[in-house]
Amino acid sequence: MKDCIKQPTIKSLALSIASILILSSCTHDNLNVALQQASENRSEIELVFSHYSEAKDSLKLKASKFLVKNMVNRYGIEGRKFDLYDTVFNFVDSLRKHKTLVRDPNNRYKIPEIEQIWNFATTEYGTIGGSDFDVKLDLIHLDSRLIIENIDLAFEVWQLPWSRHLRFDDFCEYILPHRFGNEKISTWRSTLLNKYKDKIDSLKNTGCEDPLVVAKFINEDLLSKWIYSHTLRNYPIGMTIENLLKSGMGSCTHQAQLGIYSMRALGIPVVHEEILYFGNSHLGHEFNSIVLKDGSLLDFDVGNKNMGGVIDERYSRGNSIPKIYRKTFEAVSYYINKELFPYFQNPNLKDVTSEYISTKDIEIEKIDFLKENSIIYLCIFNNSNWVPVSISTVSKGQAIFQDMGLGIVYLPMIYTNEKLVPVGEPIILDKNSNTKKISHTTNSQKIEINRKYHPNKGLPGKMIGGKFQVSNDKNFNESLDIVQIDDSLELIPKTIELNLKKNYRYIRYLIPKGSMGDLAEFSVTSNSSTTLSGEVICSFNLGGNKTIKFAFDNNPLSFLSVPVSTTEEWIGLDLKSQKEISQVTFCPRTDKNNIWAGLSYELFYWSDEWKSIGIQTADSYSLIFSSPISNGLFLLRCLDEGTEERIFTYEQGEQVWW
Repeated sequence: MKDCIKQPTIKSLALSIASILILSSCTHDNLNVALQQASENRSEIELVFSHYSEAKDSLKLKASKFLVKNMVNRYGIEGRKFDLYDTVFNFVDSLRKHKTLVRDPNNRYKIPEIEQIWNFATTEYGTIGGSDFDVKLDLIHLDSRLIIENIDLAFEVWQLPWSRHLRFDDFCEYILPHRFGNEKISTWRSTLLNKYKDKIDSLKNTGCEDPLVVAKFINEDLLSKWIYSHTLRNYPIGMTIENLLKSGMGSCTHQAQLGIYSMRALGIPVVHEEILYFGNSHLGHEFNSIVLKDGSLLDFDVGNKNMGGVIDERYSRGNSIPKIYRKTFEAVSYYINKELFPYFQNPNLKDVTSEYISTKDIEIEKIDFLKENSIIYLCIFNNSNWVPVSISTVSKGQAIFQDMGLGIVYLPMIYTNEKLVPVGEPIILDKNSNTKKISHTTNSQKIEINRKYHPNKGLPGKMIGGKFQVSNDKNFNESLDIVQIDDSLELIPKTIELNLKKNYRYIRYLIPKGSMGDLAEFSVTSNSSTTLSGEVICSFNLGGNKTIKFAFDNNPLSFLSVPVSTTEEWIGLDLKSQKEISQVTFCPRTDKNNIWAGLSYELFYWSDEWKSIGIQTADSYSLIFSSPISNGLFLLRCLDEGTEERIFTYEQGEQVWW
């Protein structure tokens, strides 16, 4: 599953709404505040209390008060435009029922037909933006029937064998909550209980008492249905249960919502966790964790093959993790300072970083120029800006940031007049828990640069074992190996000079077993430097593969993609007659983040802001800049195309990525 692209404009809007809802006079007895906010709907709230008082059910009455007092900053977003967009979900449901979902061969997270219906919706109805948001405060709009149904069904599943062990406080936090986020409220519990009724009965009859067993069943059921979608991730709020089940796709936020709904509806204690940003990218991730019987956590992405290992998988991809926050239901803080950076205005954030990863505290010293108790942040670079991931206060000229993730560059900043301002030098917290300030010197140096973004760990070795062959037999029964790929390749075009003793009609790329192709470009030239044209040919099993043409389209960002096979497949050219071949040029699947000939680049260094060192247009696949500083933090931007760019230090003649 692809990690989520953050949408700060939508997120900031939602958090601003939430912060407005919380009265600065709130105390830990939030029930009176809730009743005041309910206004004319107060009678509906009090009907809930009287319902359980009359039934003499003191525990449900206590649960209802817990639920209501934590509705103070809860709301759903509705609007006519959202109703119109149900067309999209109905269309996806139809595709699923007719089993006609076909993914883009070069991007498994895109389905062309869904992209088409989404584009139709945006053209016909307009893009959904903040002006379309009709905010419905729970305390003002929920009726007693919905609240009572939620409480009764939550208590019903609390009595299931795999849920009975939960203490009341845990039940209230992990099972009882009536919503996930800002989705339109719905009767999701009854929908999912009906969906899984037979399986629940079966598990009860077998004597199952382990919540993990039930969770694994739910996950297996959703395994074939959930798809991360580059298109539906643009749906800016949570989905109703109906639309979640119809589409079975969306962003990782929607995936976490499906996890919360599915597990809690069946009495599985589960939490909602968020990595706002990875420490070395513009992406973040939201996921769930099951609270096991011993109180430990098992992280998972519902609908993904393996339960557990969400964090391990991110590390294996090369991600670093600065912070993990839990989206709690019970408010962690009852007082909101509107001067805080918007993300930290959320009263339902709990720092759980140390429960998942190795951490170390970072101490910022000599900041006595800031007032006592001033708010200060540690920020990471998200490919374009510094963004806060942790918050602390100044005490006696210093601040301590607890439980920070390793292998990351952090920058201390304050938030003033809606802007972030640096108040110190960048700090490296390396993977061995050592900290070091990045203090540049005025010693000039030459910097040789090969990339603008950290290497893609999954790409360089994908063509190992592949080979290029020539032949005058269309079946290649007699062939000559002209290029053998034995090592990882740089993600740039590679030209091999040949000295063949005779001419050949056929040339092919033999895909190694277990590979998915991953060839972006393939061409041959004659001694006169003329590119040779020919008919594209391929092995029998690849007939009809729509990606073969991408190896010959002069676009390095498209590529050959084939099913993993135990047999050797191939693609090639029939030159129509025996030709003199002097060169073969090929490019592996690439992210085009290497230096690319013909593109212009600008190098910067950090000194309280990004300062330009200069601009160059590349005439090869590397650049050399004359830097006025050493031991600094650098950033390279391509001025012509692309958005991926990362900060780096320059150590012993190498770029070190952060």
